[in-house]
Amino acid sequence: RIKKAFLHLADVSIPIASRIDAVVPNGSAYHVPGIGMNIATKVLAMLEPAARPVYNQPVADTLGAFGYATATKGSEGERYEAFCRDMSSFVKECGLSEMLKIDSFFEYYGHSGETA
Repeated sequence: RIKKAFLHLADVSIPIASRIDAVVPNGSAYHVPGIGMNIATKVLAMLEPAARPVYNQPVADTLGAFGYATATKGSEGERYEAFCRDMSSFVKECGLSEMLKIDSFFEYYGHSGETA
């Protein structure tokens, strides 16, 4: 089941929102308990580092601490798709070559306990 879920996430012929919505929500076609946004988006980030950022609670907390709001409407996949668009602009403004490069910042900041 995990292999099928990961293969579905990796299928770039399927829109990103549909891939997430088929894997992450409980009861979805490819859902496996324990695979949530954190794992699913890490898989996507490894496969598509230029286009797919990791999204998890430390990322959400860090963005909130800096005054950035993430999408709250739509399915999980639609919210992730919006997050990808927002982070694409952020990465370009920072002069980075790929989304994966911002993950270490979110990880560091999430563990540092600092507030903006």
